[in-house]
Amino acid sequence: NKIDAFLTRSVTYQGHVEDGRVQGSVTISLTNHAPGKDLPLYVIGSATKPPLPKGTNRTTLLVYTAVPGDRVLVDGAVARATPALRTGHWWLHEVALDLAPGQMRTVRVEVDGMLPDPEGSYQLQLLPGGGATPDEYHVDVTAGDRTVRFDGRVPTPTDLG
Repeated sequence: NKIDAFLTRSVTYQGHVEDGRVQGSVTISLTNHAPGKDLPLYVIGSATKPPLPKGTNRTTLLVYTAVPGDRVLVDGAVARATPALRTGHWWLHEVALDLAPGQMRTVRVEVDGMLPDPEGSYQLQLLPGGGATPDEYHVDVTAGDRTVRFDGRVPTPTDLG
């Protein structure tokens, strides 16, 4: 189906880096702007068995972080998320969600851990999640006496340093 074209994401990252340790959170707000009727089934339908209600978006959210997340919340409640997996230089957090037409859901991954190279410099890279609308990012990170802030859309990979 084409329902992912109706999904928008807003990502907020708040972090504190000190002595090679990162503590913070990544919060992703997903909103399904799909209608529940008046569009063809191939646009707002699903091939699941049993089928989802028209306009429902079933998504698997993947969140990559430099340090492992120690807790995942969905809409404020502890989530049944797949345990974080190490993949290359990243930790992967996976959460499956259904969003009804017009529904917004919020996923929060709380991170706490040592950077892979505690003596190296802290690097923050924002990667777009794909989809028809570029993701909106809000970043506030403090590392020592330096603070990095960013607000805006991220249509392509962006390094904040």
